[in-house]
Amino acid sequence: MDWIVVPFVTLVIFTALYKIIELFARRRERVMIIEKITEMSKVKLSSLDLSMGKSRFTSLRGGCLMMGVGLGLFFAFWVLEEATAGKYIFGTYEEMRYFRYEIVGIVYFAFTSLFGGLGLVISYIIESIMNKKSEEKSTN
Repeated sequence: MDWIVVPFVTLVIFTALYKIIELFARRRERVMIIEKITEMSKVKLSSLDLSMGKSRFTSLRGGCLMMGVGLGLFFAFWVLEEATAGKYIFGTYEEMRYFRYEIVGIVYFAFTSLFGGLGLVISYIIESIMNKKSEEKSTN
């Protein structure tokens, strides 16, 4: 369990730094927008979008990504189990020493990345279809 503390702390630190930098960048953008509005004489304020840019598809992206990662882990385990003819789970330490530490990591990383990326591609396709449908409804 101790091995996860260092990556977790690193993740928290870099996330906090990113959010602080993003906060100041957005503040600068808002100030520039307000300056441009004051310079312009006739501006329709209702047409401006000053939102943070949150996507309504964030949960869809996260869900597809997690589903893809889960499928990747499952298929990696299945491939390793089939490739070793059952020794992946029930093999002795000496039989599986090299296989466990080298190849297993590569297979898990590859399948997790592959299916996680596939989940994000599926999410993009669903988002584009839903955007097209909403544009058609707004034009009608």
